[in-house]
Amino acid sequence: MRGKTLRSSGFGPARAALAAMAMLVSTAAIAAEPHPNYGTPPTQAEFEATAKAAAARTPAAAQSQCNGTFSDATSINIAQPAFLEEVPGSQLFCDFHTFAWNQFIYLTSMQSDPNNDNTVTPLFLHLAPWYNLLKPNGKAPPKAYPGGSTALNAGFLDQGQAGTDDQLVDVTGKTVLYDIRFDLVMYNAIATGPPALYNEALFAKNCNPGSDSTCGNPLWLPPTTVAPPTQPVPGSLEVKSSWRDFGTAAKCNPNIFYCDGRFGLAGLHIVQKTQTHGEWIWATFEHVANDPDCYPYGDTPIAANSPISNVPWSFFNPTTAGQGVMASQICEVTGAKPQCNANPKVQGSGQCPRMSR
Repeated sequence: MRGKTLRSSGFGPARAALAAMAMLVSTAAIAAEPHPNYGTPPTQAEFEATAKAAAARTPAAAQSQCNGTFSDATSINIAQPAFLEEVPGSQLFCDFHTFAWNQFIYLTSMQSDPNNDNTVTPLFLHLAPWYNLLKPNGKAPPKAYPGGSTALNAGFLDQGQAGTDDQLVDVTGKTVLYDIRFDLVMYNAIATGPPALYNEALFAKNCNPGSDSTCGNPLWLPPTTVAPPTQPVPGSLEVKSSWRDFGTAAKCNPNIFYCDGRFGLAGLHIVQKTQTHGEWIWATFEHVANDPDCYPYGDTPIAANSPISNVPWSFFNPTTAGQGVMASQICEVTGAKPQCNANPKVQGSGQCPRMSR
C-alpha cells in the first residue's frame, strides 16, 4: 500500500523533493513478532499466524489510522528526528509503519558529510557505499568505515534489479540505476567479522554453500544476541536507492526530485535488523510520480499525469500504453511496449513490479 506524501512547511527544496515519496512496508515486518529461535527467519505460516494473533489483540480503533504516534505514546519528531534501533511500543501494525516513516525522515535529513567534501546530502548518503566494502578476490581489505569517499559514484551504480537482474527504463528510455549503502555495524561485520566476508572467496569459504546456494554454515549479521527491547543495541542497516538518470544536472528538477548531479532519487529500500526482528524489517519508499498504483483498489481511474501538478509519470506513458488502458481505467492491457500489467479493480490479480527492487 502507498502512504500519503509527507509534507512539512520547514523543508527546503531538497527536503521537499525527498518528501515526495510514498511508502510500502514489508508484510513480513508487519506480521512479525519476536521469534523464539532468534536469527532463524519465521516461515510464511508463522507470519500469518502472528499477524492474526496481533489483530485479535488489537482494538479496531487502534488499527484504523497511523498518525505518527507509537503505541507507547511516543511520537516522530520531524524537526529533530532520531534514529531508532528498535520498533517502539507493543509493535502493532501502526508501530511498524511509524517506525518506517521515522527512519525515512531521519535518513533523508540533510547534513554536511565530512567524507564527501562537506557536501550537504541526505544522511543515507553518508553511509558506506558497497564499493568501499565489497572487494574483488585478491584486492586489499576494505579501509576503516566508511572505507573512503561516500560521494555517489556513477561508475559503480548498478543497472540490474535484485534477483532477476532485469532493467527498469523510464519514459525517456534511460535505465534506472541502483546504489547500496551499509551502516557501521553491518560494514564492520562484513569487513572484519569474525569471519571477514568482504570478497567472494571469503564468503564461499565461510558460507560453504550447497547446490541450492544455501549456506551450509549459517552466517548471521548483528545483532545476534537477545536483549530487552528497552535496551536495544545497534544493528545492521542497509539502504538501497534507485535513481533516474536525467543526462545532465540541469535536467533534474530539484523542486520535484532530490538531485545528485544528473541523478534524481526515485526510491529507497530501508532494511534493518533489530534485536526482536532477526528476519529484518523492510520498508520501501518511492517517488509519488513513479507510476500509477496498479495494486488492487489502487489508482482508479489511471491519471494521465502524476499526483504532482503538471508533472508526468516517470515510468508510465499514457500515450504509448496499450490500447484501451486509459479508457478501461486498468493496467491489464499490454501494448507494444510493456506497461504495468495488473487490474486495480480485481482483488488478488497481482501487482506491478515495484521500481526500486
